[in-house]
Amino acid sequence: MVAGAAALIKSIRPELSASEIADLLRRGASDVVDPFDDGSSYPGPDTLSGWGRLNVAGSLSLLTQGSAHIVGPRPRERHTGPTDIRIAGIGDYTGGWQLFYAIADTTTNWRLLAEGATIPTDSLAYVFDADTNGMVTFKLVDDFGHEQTTTIVYVRQDRVTITSPQPGEEKDYFIPIRGDAYGPDYDSLEIAVRDGSIGDIIHSSTGEFFDSLIFTWDVSGLAPGPYTLILTGFFGTTQLSDSVSFELKSAFAAGWPQTLPGRGALSPAVGDIDGDGKNELVVGTIFGLQAFHSNGQPVAGFPVLTDQDVRTIPAIYDIDDDGINEIVCVSNLGLFAFNGDGTLVRGHPGWPQFTHNNGIMMGLTATGFGMPNASIVQIHQTQDSAVVYIDNRDHLMAYRFDGSSYFYSLEGFYTQLNPNNSDPFFWSNNSVMAADLDGNGTQEVVMTYSSLQPTAGVGVFDGRTGEPAFGRADPHVVTAAIVYGSVMGDLNGDGLMEIITSGYDSTGTRTLWVKTRGQDDLPGWPRQLPEMDGWLGSTPMLGDLDLDGVPEILTTYFEFDRSVLYIF
Repeated sequence: MVAGAAALIKSIRPELSASEIADLLRRGASDVVDPFDDGSSYPGPDTLSGWGRLNVAGSLSLLTQGSAHIVGPRPRERHTGPTDIRIAGIGDYTGGWQLFYAIADTTTNWRLLAEGATIPTDSLAYVFDADTNGMVTFKLVDDFGHEQTTTIVYVRQDRVTITSPQPGEEKDYFIPIRGDAYGPDYDSLEIAVRDGSIGDIIHSSTGEFFDSLIFTWDVSGLAPGPYTLILTGFFGTTQLSDSVSFELKSAFAAGWPQTLPGRGALSPAVGDIDGDGKNELVVGTIFGLQAFHSNGQPVAGFPVLTDQDVRTIPAIYDIDDDGINEIVCVSNLGLFAFNGDGTLVRGHPGWPQFTHNNGIMMGLTATGFGMPNASIVQIHQTQDSAVVYIDNRDHLMAYRFDGSSYFYSLEGFYTQLNPNNSDPFFWSNNSVMAADLDGNGTQEVVMTYSSLQPTAGVGVFDGRTGEPAFGRADPHVVTAAIVYGSVMGDLNGDGLMEIITSGYDSTGTRTLWVKTRGQDDLPGWPRQLPEMDGWLGSTPMLGDLDLDGVPEILTTYFEFDRSVLYIF
């Protein structure tokens, strides 16, 4: 596109050099003032958006009409005294101009500095010499309405102040520290926190700040109480300081928070993975599987799979029966089992295991985020548990603890909810659970799966065979358009688990289903919530809120900045 625009300009004005054509393309571009669409203001060329978006019409207008532009100062230059503002013409421009400036706010705060009927012969339009500090933007406007801006850092005096937190303010966890630290002789700053007479430096920087965010302090390991922040700026051989006292209400545990690599992660799993009697936290990220001790220190041998996407919730369980828990997780390439030192669990055929389609059934989909979650379930009543997960083709995969396929000849395949492969809706909580639902002494496997086609819902399967349970032809006991998630619990005191599912039906009506003995509606259910039309839901939870021995059902729905909690 840029090459085509350059060729067009060259065809109109063949005498122009490559640098002159490049200058026309840059100066004709549409400025991207707010690249993040968050109310920020970055007028003129910058490191975020360069010169802006290509605007062929704007460049052709400059070519045919000419324009005026700012030669100096250059963007982001730092000035501490009188500053020459020089302008020049583009093309054959010989018209007039107006020069404006604004401090900080470049939307409405423009003030006229100078104007003229022709471009000055010496290029000097104005000498800026104001008693101000901060980001100053200059805007040049020609007779055709073309505008050009440039922003500089302008400092005339040394200043150090804390504007936030305010004196006596109550703060917790994350404390944004805002203020000023600038000056002609400015060198650097440091921030210290004092508890009584003891002070610790928590941050240092060489950047200049103009009533802006200097540092966000993640408060870790401190007791609640009064503290004092001290901001010190260094100016050659002199120092300036400001301080503020505030009340700390809550803080993170010592060693936390910890920064995870990449973008996005899911909830951590907690368990003792090294046999020391203390729990560790294991969390999957886009760049591997991380493990931390309770004090925030990484577990030796971790992270692992740093070249794979492991945005999943891992399972922690003693799968090799050695008395120490292992970690089971799904990545974009396969199913893995790790010891607490980061080594792969041994076995035959062993780990990792890859799907029978070379891993592509693990990947992200257009309707979701993250990998499937591995679970540990007891599929057969006389056998130990199995490792299971649902891939992104509606296949329930199952493996024994040595890494072998649960059904020897099926390469990990156990069953599926729909007769045809269907992409998942991973914003919902696809899950696998198992229990003796009807009290006949055999385990049933409960599969909750959301798909945009052909159908979503909850299926119940015979644990021994993987076929639909209770002699049914169709495993669906709940058929829905989308399901948000399922849990199990004994709601009627018969010693058997009920299946509780939240989602919406084919009409879009938000619904809460409760199935007893695996396939029958519990009296009084399902409950429809038409008032929640269009709202998003979450997996239900159970809790005995009134301590009568019977759990209540809690489920939430939300829409933008509103949310609702239902309790049944």
